[in-house]
Amino acid sequence: MKAARNNSEAPGHTQEMRRTPADQSEDLERRFEQLYEEYAPAVMAYALRRTTLQAAQDIVAETFVVAWRRMGEIPGDAVLPWLYGVARKVDGNRVRTEARQQNLVNRIRTEPRATVTRESAPHSNLLAALASIPPHDREVLMLIAWEGLSTGEASLVLDCSPTAVRLRLYRARRRLRVRLDQIDAEDTLPRVPIRSWTKESL
Repeated sequence: MKAARNNSEAPGHTQEMRRTPADQSEDLERRFEQLYEEYAPAVMAYALRRTTLQAAQDIVAETFVVAWRRMGEIPGDAVLPWLYGVARKVDGNRVRTEARQQNLVNRIRTEPRATVTRESAPHSNLLAALASIPPHDREVLMLIAWEGLSTGEASLVLDCSPTAVRLRLYRARRRLRVRLDQIDAEDTLPRVPIRSWTKESL
């Protein structure tokens, strides 16, 4: 009888042991969905107390991107504080990025266009092109050229791999080059090569 009981238990035990990666992925997705449904409203309220609706929506989205990547690190007895901590870092990065971008825009706006010469035109064209590309492209370019970070250091700021930073940098340089070409089409003055510009050239 004991052997029979063991045999009757074996199929269920075997089925449990045969869980596929797809099954595990579905479990992870269900856990994440539950996490989002339960805590997203609180994270949104946290963000709204600190910024605008649009920025708060971005903070919530980025916070849960981080949560998805680090599901195994979320403490079960302190989920909401952990999420608040991530949201705080996301918001801090947003504020610093916006401040840098606004400073750049202010510099462009206050630069006297009437005094642009053949020597200063590359500088002006570069600033104008940099201000006109998407924020995520501008951010990676500024981290590398303005802040002087390596791709490894920039990956810590952007919360991605160094390989992803190199890819983003490549795309950003290409978009910046297109904008510079468009600006240069308006005149025949020389411009700064993309790979040579640094903080000093800005």
